[in-house]
Amino acid sequence: MAKYNQLCCTVLAGLLIAGCADESINAKLQNQSVKAYNTSAADDRLAKKGIKTAGWRIQAGCSNVTEELAEAVYQEVLELKQELSEGIYEMKNSRMIFLREEVKGDGVEARAVFEADYTGVRKPEDHPMIQGMYEARAELKTDKDRKAADEYIDGWMKELYPEYQKTERYSLEVAVKFKTDHTKEYKLYYPFVKNSKEKLKPLRKYAEKNWKEDKEQRHQMGRTRLFEYVELSHE
Repeated sequence: MAKYNQLCCTVLAGLLIAGCADESINAKLQNQSVKAYNTSAADDRLAKKGIKTAGWRIQAGCSNVTEELAEAVYQEVLELKQELSEGIYEMKNSRMIFLREEVKGDGVEARAVFEADYTGVRKPEDHPMIQGMYEARAELKTDKDRKAADEYIDGWMKELYPEYQKTERYSLEVAVKFKTDHTKEYKLYYPFVKNSKEKLKPLRKYAEKNWKEDKEQRHQMGRTRLFEYVELSHE
């Protein structure tokens, strides 16, 4: 069981944070930035200043961010996150807060935080990794091996079930670049941080490469892990 626990925990860590790992790198900084906006009192103050509180908000320091730009960016990020979450999470209570901006010549770089509540809607047995395990189990020849496989699958189901119907709020920092005289044309970036150094990466390209679930890969992972565990049970 010790080998099972070690193998299980290693894979689970990768599964549960897939799509959220890089976002959590900046989570503390982002949460500090948006903390003041997490109360109805803050919403009231924004409303009195004429700033919309539904969907997106513009901080006073972002003087070059127009309402049209804020709406367009919010909708684009929302649609991207919905695409990545389809069939896995249900998103609710999303909003985008434009925090600050920096003007460089005729260009502007604004920073915003997108956040939403994510509820797990995919049953553990429907996870492609678990499906791969079921498929691998069907190929086993002995009752002993099938019993070991059942033990492994049951262990994974117990690990994954707490995430089903669980709701958590996640945030994502986004960089928006645009020209002061062409606010309808903009580009979105993800501020990737490594070794305390930041590099802006095109948001959609980065998201699809790093956060989009590869179902075939997860399916094959399930097969491989189950066969490995059954082999370990022979020792």
